[in-house]
Amino acid sequence: MQHTTTRTVFLFMWILLALCGRSPVLAAHVDTLLVPSRAMGRPMRVCVTLPDSYAQHPKSRFSGIYLLHGAGGNHTSYLKLLKDTGMLARLANAHSVLMVMPDADTLSYYINSPTKPTSQAEDFIIKELIPFIDAHYRTLGRRQGRAIVGLSMGGHGALYLASKHPRIFCAVAAISSAVDLNTRHWARLPAFCRMRDSTFSALMGPKSTADTAVPFPAYTVLARVPALKKANLALSIDCGTEDFLLGPNRALHQRLIAARVPHSYTEAPGKHNWDYWTLALPAQIAFVTGAMRRR
Repeated sequence: MQHTTTRTVFLFMWILLALCGRSPVLAAHVDTLLVPSRAMGRPMRVCVTLPDSYAQHPKSRFSGIYLLHGAGGNHTSYLKLLKDTGMLARLANAHSVLMVMPDADTLSYYINSPTKPTSQAEDFIIKELIPFIDAHYRTLGRRQGRAIVGLSMGGHGALYLASKHPRIFCAVAAISSAVDLNTRHWARLPAFCRMRDSTFSALMGPKSTADTAVPFPAYTVLARVPALKKANLALSIDCGTEDFLLGPNRALHQRLIAARVPHSYTEAPGKHNWDYWTLALPAQIAFVTGAMRRR
């Protein structure tokens, strides 16, 4: 019911594409939008990378991938911080998809905060951004043509949103994800963990006293395995072997196996940084686009 995959084939295909692919891809069109948001209490910036085929085939409709940034990031993170600056353009062209990159605040964790009225990132993504994109671009506008991918905090967001809204997305990929909000399971210094605990409490309310192992059960991805099983998603998880979140990602992998949830799981050498994410992203985009084509 599950399988472990490596990145070898995807990397070979990506190198071949980079060496032999189209030269104009670096000029692929990127729109920067200001999307009205009542959920966040202000307009939110969003970048959309369009494949060349979008202009070449004006009557065609396209699948879309929502790329969620990590903590401290914004709508430009993938465009500016990937080590290969032309990667998103080549990926959009190779798979003929739109890449939608929203700003959802630096520490929103993509939830509707019960304590911060202007941090309702879930409603922004699901109720405002997706309808806006479908209304202003030639998207397929249905589950089979929509996937969500994220890294770190954005990986948490991708899994959380996909598990809560299975009628919106058909595929999800999460890289180096904060799937466990119990920082005792993070391989980081205590001072960092205390700082992040304060962030979670301010954003999500008091910790649960019923189960100290799962301090924020309404939001942590580890508690959402039953929802992931029910959602019938194409699901991929990817984490570096030197990442401080490797333990929680392995724990999620084991829970998915125990629950018989089909998924792909990848570990490869690397840390929690853009070097690793630059290597991981092409394979995960290939995974979700392949799932959308099959569906």
